Amino acid sequence: MPLIDTHCHLAAEQFDADREEVAARSLAAGVGIVAAATDLPSSRLNLELAAGHRGIASAVGVHPTETAGLDDAAWKEVSRLAASPLVSAIGETGLDYYWKNVSPAVQAKWFDRHIELALSVGKPLLVHARDSVLDVMERLKPALASGLAAVWHCFSASRRDLRPAFDFAVAEGVWMAVGGMATFADRKSLRAAIPLIPDRLLLLETDAPYLPPHPKLTDRNEPVRLIRVAEAVAELRGQELSRLAEITVGNAKRLFPALAGWAGAAAAVPDRREAWKEAFTD
Repeated sequence: MPLIDTHCHLAAEQFDADREEVAARSLAAGVGIVAAATDLPSSRLNLELAAGHRGIASAVGVHPTETAGLDDAAWKEVSRLAASPLVSAIGETGLDYYWKNVSPAVQAKWFDRHIELALSVGKPLLVHARDSVLDVMERLKPALASGLAAVWHCFSASRRDLRPAFDFAVAEGVWMAVGGMATFADRKSLRAAIPLIPDRLLLLETDAPYLPPHPKLTDRNEPVRLIRVAEAVAELRGQELSRLAEITVGNAKRLFPALAGWAGAAAAVPDRREAWKEAFTD
């Protein structure tokens, strides 16, 4: 039974010592991966991972908390990588008001640039919204009307903002990616909302190496633990696990065509490395 983790930071330093083993474990278990980026180096590494593995799709972009030092030269490189056929999505991008290291104005500038880039290359946007739901919705809405495809990564919000976020996502056709928080007993509002997400807008994710699901086996999450997330979401929705897998994998394959032909078997794809090399040459 294949599954697809639509948001995993496979390029994170927590995986430096055993990245290939982590990827192999996931793919062997039938869990495909969309590798989200946080900066230019992770964007580059994501392309290399996608080039070398069937079952891994790559994203490029700069996380909102990493935008303080982002400049036009680095952005030009991100934009160039975004045009590669090996890139399936733009992001992770958005607004994060929890951490105070980057001003909201700077974050908003680069969020808008990511939105423009996603529209220009015709690829979905991986959206981060932490303590910023209303502002994220305001900035996304015009682009959604222009045809932007967007994924609300780690879909959640405060109790005050969860209903507006949910209503917006349903009305505007934003995919909601549910992660490990679905297994947290204290996230009662989120767990109550999960059964209401329309099948057509439901995705699964881990956000690995962060947010390990309950029961917490290790501090480091891995994409293979998407299986536990899927079990929890299926139970909350009253769906058979196989049916949930069918729904979410189908949605992910429509959003990320690089995974369309993947059926759950791990396989190295060395011939795709030529396309990867082309992404780094003018």
